[in-house]
Amino acid sequence: MPVTVTCRECGDEIVVPPSRAKRKVYCSRACYAAWLSANQRGADHPMHGRKHSPESMEKIRAAAKRNARSGPQNPKWRGSFMSRGYRMIAASALPEDERVAFASMLNRSSGRVVPEHRLVMARALGRPLTPGEVVHHRNGVKSDNRLENLELLANDSHRMKHAEETQEMLRLRAEVERLTAELSKCSCRTSPPSGVTASSSPETLPA
Repeated sequence: MPVTVTCRECGDEIVVPPSRAKRKVYCSRACYAAWLSANQRGADHPMHGRKHSPESMEKIRAAAKRNARSGPQNPKWRGSFMSRGYRMIAASALPEDERVAFASMLNRSSGRVVPEHRLVMARALGRPLTPGEVVHHRNGVKSDNRLENLELLANDSHRMKHAEETQEMLRLRAEVERLTAELSKCSCRTSPPSGVTASSSPETLPA
């Protein structure tokens, strides 16, 4: 037979089964939270000043891992994530027609994601890209997937372009080092202007 108990926080009466009469002392989670805030904060908390044991820390980590939510199950999921500098788009975030049209472009290892730069180029061309086609980032920034920053190349052409860019970078680096060495030897950095000595004051400098 149900029994009536009084909420410890607000005083309202609630009807519960006899088996829960000793445990059901709050009418809602809000009342329970209010009681905790008023009675178990800071030094009033039974765990105040105590540290978790290694066993309890292991239980906490196991529970966090067990309850972790990734991908669409995570409330912060936005349909994309970063991988090695590239932005990847989840197939579940694509419209149904694109999911069908670009099915051949989905990551071959998982079949659930597609690189955004390839997706942008495929949308511009109106067709899926073939495995032999590579989308090159003109400015070298992997996450800059504006269409004007993308260039469609064949595999061999893409390798040649990166080799050319590497050679140009090495040439510029050598030029910088040469100019830095020449600048360090330049006498104008250490010698004062003609007619000016190290002991000259601003009042005695030539006009």
